[in-house]
Amino acid sequence: MTGIIKPTLLLPEAQLTDEQMYNVFSHEMTHLKRNDILYKWFLNIVKCIHWFNPVIYLVGNTINKECEISCDIAVVDNMSKEEVVAYVDTIIALITSKTARINSLTTEMTGEKKTLKERFEMIKSRRKISKKTVVISIAVAVLVLVGAVFVSGVISGMYFKDTAMEEAVKLTNNGKLISFKNKPFMEKEMAYFPLEELVVKLNTENKVENNGEKYVIYVKDAMENYTVSADIKEIYYSGQGGARRQTEYAPILKENIIYIPYEYVRYIFADANDYDIGGSFLYKNYKMNIKFEIPLGWCGKYILDESAENENVIVFKHKATAEKYEFAGTLFSVYRIEDANVDEAMRVYGNMTVVWRNAEFAYVVARPTDVQYPIWVDRDKEDIDIAIEYESLYAGINYIQETFKLIDESKEKSIPVIENAEELSYAQMKDLQRMVDEGHFPWRLDYEQVIMMWVSAQGEDVVGGRIVAFSGGGQDCSATYIVNGNTYIVELFKPIRNDDSGIWIVRSCEKQIPSIAHGIYFYKRTPGQEWILPRDDGWYNMIQHTMAVFPGEKALGIGVLPKSIVAYFTDAGTDMEQYQREVGRAEGPFVQIPITLEIDFSENDTLGHLHFVYYYEDGTTKTSQ
Repeated sequence: MTGIIKPTLLLPEAQLTDEQMYNVFSHEMTHLKRNDILYKWFLNIVKCIHWFNPVIYLVGNTINKECEISCDIAVVDNMSKEEVVAYVDTIIALITSKTARINSLTTEMTGEKKTLKERFEMIKSRRKISKKTVVISIAVAVLVLVGAVFVSGVISGMYFKDTAMEEAVKLTNNGKLISFKNKPFMEKEMAYFPLEELVVKLNTENKVENNGEKYVIYVKDAMENYTVSADIKEIYYSGQGGARRQTEYAPILKENIIYIPYEYVRYIFADANDYDIGGSFLYKNYKMNIKFEIPLGWCGKYILDESAENENVIVFKHKATAEKYEFAGTLFSVYRIEDANVDEAMRVYGNMTVVWRNAEFAYVVARPTDVQYPIWVDRDKEDIDIAIEYESLYAGINYIQETFKLIDESKEKSIPVIENAEELSYAQMKDLQRMVDEGHFPWRLDYEQVIMMWVSAQGEDVVGGRIVAFSGGGQDCSATYIVNGNTYIVELFKPIRNDDSGIWIVRSCEKQIPSIAHGIYFYKRTPGQEWILPRDDGWYNMIQHTMAVFPGEKALGIGVLPKSIVAYFTDAGTDMEQYQREVGRAEGPFVQIPITLEIDFSENDTLGHLHFVYYYEDGTTKTSQ
């Protein structure tokens, strides 16, 4: 990475895999977000000013090394062991292909070869750089330049916590996300959390006591305390004379910090003490270029099958069901399918949801269409427990679908899904354009015929139908089409070409229900009296007419006489709320029905929408259709 005003990433000539490219971008973007380029420039200014001082070169090399290590740790902080190995392999691959000389005004993923061993050891252990080392290095540089050296990149890396980076594990309490200084991590399909931080974050009155190798957890208002130990699959709780609960996973001691598995969090806080615990962990698949969040409740309860011969499918199974019944337990699968085959696949197999789609491919989440867990009549007690757990996991698939994303969208030709009323995929639109070019379906080139065909497909007899309003042209247009007393507001667009050879597709269509003008009448209401309708102001005749035309209906309570009425006009094809303008007004009190308004149109008002707003004494308003 080089440049301050316009940072530029320079890539090697070597052919890199997608995963290697992802690692390179992650490393260099971390440098960019932490302003390490600025630090490099200022460090070189110090060298230029104090070129005669050997100390500044020693300090510069130390800070350069620490900067690269801190960047490495920030990148791998939330990676799995497999991802960390791939990250180190990327550095080695770049080293072997490296021919260029290091530029002191750039950040570079490989760095000096002699520091690689130390970097790899730090990456493996994920140890923090000694604060003392960083502080001494910075202090020397600051003294040399009298406080002018900018080292924010290294300072921000002291704790190796980049808030802009993706969280691998999330934990919530009462729906609120909990932040940790020591990041939770995933290991063997289980999430681990820093015990002492977690306990206090859930409630400041909770506490943990470290008694040698044992950690005693005190939960506020709990009748018992809980004791756990690193590498021991057991929770000892003091209630009822003391008892032990065997677990599938054990706490882990990492850099002198004890981490407990989510299995413990769930039992101690959620099950035993009614904490509203939730959260998720991040799943990534680099071969398929996808990622999504999985509910924490799945931890340790699922099996992931990525070994299918087809690299474009992964399968998640319920662990307990799959272990007991060989061909059962499937929760969901993710498929990468060519766009042209998606609709057919969904029709044939069913129970599929498209979670991402472009012009070439679609990612589809498929749920089982047959029974995958024990619900039969003669099932045993174990089967009942298995079925309950399967159903609880299955309920989380909706959340998984909602959080589905691509790891690197630049890898796909990211043409978004084009929503349209005809439910055509982009590939289908391209095929349709090709067929029209060959002389088929010529009516697709005429927007009016497309509207007629669409309205006809809705079951409407289009004989006598007509377009009464039209706007747009070129690539987009909208029209108001009236037939048999029904009004259709239709929007069309050209998805492939903008010229006269481009086909029209219906983007949206809204059928407006015709309004029937009856049962809405004004009456005059006087405070303290139910109603007053003097004969001499025309009201009496109106009431008599109402009773004659609509027998059984009453004028009372149907409407209230407004204090003013305003007419608004909007040109066809424009937004009513933004471009409406007043063209007429009538002010009360009104004593005669009908009420007359004078409308002032201009010579340019040839086609548009006219509506009325009624203003009442109590401050309310009503708007006509």
